[in-house]
Amino acid sequence: MALEGALVVRDLTAGYGGVPALHGVSLEVRPGEMVALLGANGAGKSTLLRTVSGLLRASRGSVEFQGSAIERRPAHEIVRKGMAHVPEGRRLFGRLSVRDNLLLGAYGQRDSAARDEGLARVHALFPVLAERDAQTASTLSGGEQQMLAIGRALMSRPSMLLLDEPSIGIAPKLVTRIFEALREINQRGVTILVVEQNVRAALAHANRAYVLQTGRVVAEGAPGELLQGDLVRKAFLGV
Repeated sequence: MALEGALVVRDLTAGYGGVPALHGVSLEVRPGEMVALLGANGAGKSTLLRTVSGLLRASRGSVEFQGSAIERRPAHEIVRKGMAHVPEGRRLFGRLSVRDNLLLGAYGQRDSAARDEGLARVHALFPVLAERDAQTASTLSGGEQQMLAIGRALMSRPSMLLLDEPSIGIAPKLVTRIFEALREINQRGVTILVVEQNVRAALAHANRAYVLQTGRVVAEGAPGELLQGDLVRKAFLGV
C-alpha cells in the first residue's frame, strides 16, 4: 500500500563513517498525528530524526515532507518548509538569555509582529519561560530547559515537530507537563514525531507508534495494540 502523509520515509538507509545505523526503514506520519518512535539505545531512533531533518545524509531511500522530496535538502531549507527538530540534550545557548534563545528560533522571520506573536504563544504554553525571560539558559532546571528547547522550535512556526527524548533527565512531574504541552501543540494542528524511551508516557499520548530494533522497524500500530503484544511489554515494560 502506498504511503501518504505529512512525512513519508521509504527504504531509508543511513549511518556514520560508512557503517549503517538504519537499514531500509519505512514509516509514515499523517497530518495532525502524534507518532511515537520507540526503541532501545542504539536502535537508530536519533539517526532517523537527524536524517529526516537534514542533519545527516541518507545513503539510500527517500524522505518526503508534505509531498516534496527533502532527503537531499540542507537542514535550513527543511526548517523553512515547516519542520522543526528538538534534539536530544536540548542544545541550548547556555550563556544567552531565555528570550534570546527563543528569538534565535525565529531567525528566518523578518516580521517583528510575527515574532512577538510567537513569543506570546510560547509564554502561554510555558508561563515559566516568561518568568525566566532574562535568565541565562544554563541556570534553568532540566525541565525548564526542555520547555525552552521546545519553545525555540515553535518560534519557527512549524507544521511538524520532531522531538528526540524530551523526557530524558527530567523530574517525573515535569515529564507529565511536557507531554501535556505536546498534546496541546498537537491539538493546535502541529504534526509530531517523538522519539522516547519513556514508553508509557509516549503511548499514553500518541496516535500510533513504531518500534525500532537494530535500525529496522519491527512493529507498528496503535498504542493499545502494541501494549498487548509481547514485544513492547517484555522489551520495554518488563511484564
